[in-house]
Amino acid sequence: MNMPSLPDNINRLLILFSIIIMAYCFLTTRENEDKAGILIDDREELRDSINSKRTHLKLIKDDLIYESSVMAQKYKIENPIIDKDSVIVFDRITVGDTTEVLVSDTISKLYRNYKNNYGLLASQIDHWSNKINSDNSKIRNLNQENVIFLVGVIIAGIAFMFGWNGVLNQQLIQDELTKRQLNERPKYHNVCQSCGKKFNSMVGYSNNQDGTKNTSFCNSCFKEGKFVAETSDVNAFISIALEEELKNYSVKKRKNIEKKIKKLERWVLPYDS
Repeated sequence: MNMPSLPDNINRLLILFSIIIMAYCFLTTRENEDKAGILIDDREELRDSINSKRTHLKLIKDDLIYESSVMAQKYKIENPIIDKDSVIVFDRITVGDTTEVLVSDTISKLYRNYKNNYGLLASQIDHWSNKINSDNSKIRNLNQENVIFLVGVIIAGIAFMFGWNGVLNQQLIQDELTKRQLNERPKYHNVCQSCGKKFNSMVGYSNNQDGTKNTSFCNSCFKEGKFVAETSDVNAFISIALEEELKNYSVKKRKNIEKKIKKLERWVLPYDS
């Protein structure tokens, strides 16, 4: 059993770490988007409320100006309500002509209603404006966090690619080592790869020059690292080494044996003769 190497473990940890980071950034970004959506809806609702209050106050103001103008014309007195650059000025009359005092008292009620609504609206607008500014600040922070998380996802993605590439490279190296180990193992054959004789108690394996066992050729064809019949021509080999054995066979069987011999490793692969 092959134990994972240190680089392989590091690559796998890198992949796991990058997946966790990407998942965390993705989920947190989605959560921030939901929070930002709620804040944006809340902000727009507050703006609608402010606009609605301003519209209502304008109606009260227009009604005050209109009523004051009508009463001033009706009783032929000077209009006590003055509109200066959208600012209402009330010149109240407390002494003097009875008609002027009565008209001033009547308009005073409308003016107090306007001032009360104006003060309430100013307080609400100030509170709502602070809330809107706070929501805007939170939205900016959430957007900044999402940008940071996006960078984190990109970095984690790059780390994932490095880790994945490392795992693939380690696998390729491991496959190559396994392939080499398999190639280095001695290959056992059922028949001699020179003459085609079957290995048995009579036909044994030969030895290489260093004394190790050669499992490809029999001890009649190969000895101490050299071929007994030093030829690279298969037909010449058959004539030299196998003529006596083949002469008693029929022509058809002889041709079949020669055909099989020509397919053996010695005559197909590049061996030194």
